[in-house]
Amino acid sequence: MGKNITIIILLGLIGFFGYYLFKTQTPPQDGSPALVQRVKQKVSVVIYSSNSCRYCLMAKDFMEKKGIQFEVRDVNIGKNAREMSERTNGSRSIPQIFINHKHIGGWAELNMLEQKGLLDLMLAGQNVRFNK
Repeated sequence: MGKNITIIILLGLIGFFGYYLFKTQTPPQDGSPALVQRVKQKVSVVIYSSNSCRYCLMAKDFMEKKGIQFEVRDVNIGKNAREMSERTNGSRSIPQIFINHKHIGGWAELNMLEQKGLLDLMLAGQNVRFNK
């Protein structure tokens, strides 16, 4: 009888503490600040730019202020200019910005995505449709 009570108490304690130890948190909803913050470090952002382009500098400054890591590819280096041209169907204007390998356009499009609240959704990995 004493052994049975001990086993029941142990099972109860394991269940009680196990619930709190292994309880999963509800994941944040798509586009929420917590999810965006978690994903920001994993998102692939590439900016084709030049140091003499004011819109390129604005785009890079914007990304830095938002805390988004990005890779800069200088179009003054021949292979980067060719690569950009291929990825953008021949576009020569800069900056040209890609988020998760999706071409979003330049500074104006980046700014528009932010103003419409779509940029954070893109950074969270959602497939966002927008008109350039």
